[in-house]
Amino acid sequence: MWNHWIFEISGYLRNLWITIFLGFGCSFLGYSLITNSLRFFKTGSVSMALVGEPVLGVLWSVILLKETPTIYQVAGLVISGIGLMIFYKVLKI
Repeated sequence: MWNHWIFEISGYLRNLWITIFLGFGCSFLGYSLITNSLRFFKTGSVSMALVGEPVLGVLWSVILLKETPTIYQVAGLVISGIGLMIFYKVLKI
């Protein structure tokens, strides 16, 4: 009886499902795809794709959530973006 009261007050059950989705959907599936992609792509390309992940994270937060990035996020975005452009320019992909 008291469990139902806790779920209503804290939203615990909803948060539990969100946590399960994030853990399975984002972490497990994401890293499984990265691991399996090593069969088909060179290691350098996969590692550079991982460098691009935070770049896209900042861009998506600005576009979808209307967040204002900090100066450190912008600096990281610029540095990572330049590194990605140099890497793919050298590979001519």
